[in-house]
Amino acid sequence: RDQIRATAIAVKPALEAILGASATVTLIDCESEIGSGAQPLEKLASAGMAIAPVAARGRGGALLRLAAGLRALPVPVIGRIENDALVLDFRCVEAVDGLITQLQQLSLHELAAPGARAEASTAAPS
Repeated sequence: RDQIRATAIAVKPALEAILGASATVTLIDCESEIGSGAQPLEKLASAGMAIAPVAARGRGGALLRLAAGLRALPVPVIGRIENDALVLDFRCVEAVDGLITQLQQLSLHELAAPGARAEASTAAPS
């Protein structure tokens, strides 16, 4: 778990910079599911991050948009929503620099509510 946690620690500052004040990013211990078949309930200790939108209103939609944005990256990043946060398990992350480069393609629009995105895009420049 320590090596996996070190990977998450390396990515955390970049993800925090990308998401800014719109979300909190917390390092967590988690469990990876091995799969199905003969051992469908077996789990492995892992580490990752929980991303939680700061705004309580519209949190569920923000999490769904963020999850969709991550899945739409050139190499999809798959997480799971639990306890009002998007959980990213870092067990299978091999290329930290590649992941950070991909995450930089996200925009804050992934966390913004649809109405807020429309207002921001129609706002007069100052």
